[in-house]
Amino acid sequence: MSFSAPGKLLLLGEYAVVNGAPAVVLAVNRRARTCVPAPGQTVGALVEQAWRETFLALEHTIPTESRPSRVDSSAFYQGKAKLGLGSSAAVCLLTCAEAWRLTGRTFDHDEAKQSLWELAKKIHDTFQQATGSGADLAASLWGGAIRFQHRKDNAPVAQPISLPASLALRFIWTGTSASTSKLLTAVRSFAKAKPDHYRALLQQMEEIATTLLQTPSNVTSWLESMNRYGHAMRELGQQSGAPIVTPMMATLMNLAQEHGGIAKPSGAGGGDFLIAAFGDETSADAFCQASTIHGATPLSLCVDPDGLVEQDDNEGSA
Repeated sequence: MSFSAPGKLLLLGEYAVVNGAPAVVLAVNRRARTCVPAPGQTVGALVEQAWRETFLALEHTIPTESRPSRVDSSAFYQGKAKLGLGSSAAVCLLTCAEAWRLTGRTFDHDEAKQSLWELAKKIHDTFQQATGSGADLAASLWGGAIRFQHRKDNAPVAQPISLPASLALRFIWTGTSASTSKLLTAVRSFAKAKPDHYRALLQQMEEIATTLLQTPSNVTSWLESMNRYGHAMRELGQQSGAPIVTPMMATLMNLAQEHGGIAKPSGAGGGDFLIAAFGDETSADAFCQASTIHGATPLSLCVDPDGLVEQDDNEGSA
């Protein structure tokens, strides 16, 4: 058996999601896959840790002569540049899933997926030495477009949602990988120095996402909400001194408006991806063509409806 899982991009909910606010996260069609290591090839520290800790958490002895698969995450790169698609989360999830199945467990229903997500998140946080939201793991596990919210009452973290059919999304690689940890460090410093201002900005972000997800919505409301959220992220960056919206990103955000749409950072910002949204495909394509003049690279990404997939290797590729 082998396993594969998609990468992720955040459509809405950055920064506030860590504090329990809702977010919209998309699984995208770049997939990491398990494969048999070549002779003498190592599988990496994260795989080794996730493999060992999954069996330990499930109170199950590691089967004799069983070894974890290597995880090929090369699809999460553009040339030599690492794309911000949640590669470490996908690697961790796939290793946990492989060990999980060897204990006789399945993940073919939401309750099992919730348990697998909780386990993978604990292991991933330990490896990263930081507490993340787990949105990246949820996208890789459930797939599609999901409403993600990690609350303290053990409510389901992921709920599938439908985006407006005419919402034309485009995914723009800025050409620069970003350091999420440095951005978060700057934002945390701002939170300590000006807690009232920080809470007000985070509350604004949460209200934008909550209102959009709690009321019937159309393309116009999605564009307006994404635009407002992008501007809130820009203000958070300005107030904290974190380059959440870089000069190139600001240029592309203005360019999207000139083409009748919006663009905002996806994830922590500082480079990596912009998501642009339009009410029609023609405007979206025109924006993409114009963005290349500024050094941006539109990538042929789309929402992947499939999350974690288990495949019988005798049945061909997934």
